[in-house]
Amino acid sequence: MFADPALKAALDRFLTPLLWDDATSDDDDAEAQDEGRGGMDLLRRSLLVSCTPEAVEDLVDAWNEAAPLLAQLREPYAVHAARPGRWIANFEEFSDLLQGWAEVATEAERRGWGLVGLRV
Repeated sequence: MFADPALKAALDRFLTPLLWDDATSDDDDAEAQDEGRGGMDLLRRSLLVSCTPEAVEDLVDAWNEAAPLLAQLREPYAVHAARPGRWIANFEEFSDLLQGWAEVATEAERRGWGLVGLRV
């Protein structure tokens, strides 16, 4: 909510496979899925990340939109999201995480591959 709308939209597309499990069981309805996302309900999340080659192309497109705008998040991140001593303590560590995911997605796209991995 503190990011430029274009940056937010691109980062949302880029980070979706890492943060959200779009697969729902037959019992889940849209409201339950939205509630789980808003509350970061980790018990509903699968540990598996998977993207088709076409989805990887979208990840790379989203990264290409977000990367030039990323520096705009430095100040808002410092004010609203920095957590010294935690896993992603500051903007630099957040940026490193994004760039690492971008490298994986870009290489997979170059090879025409999909992605399969485990969330941590």
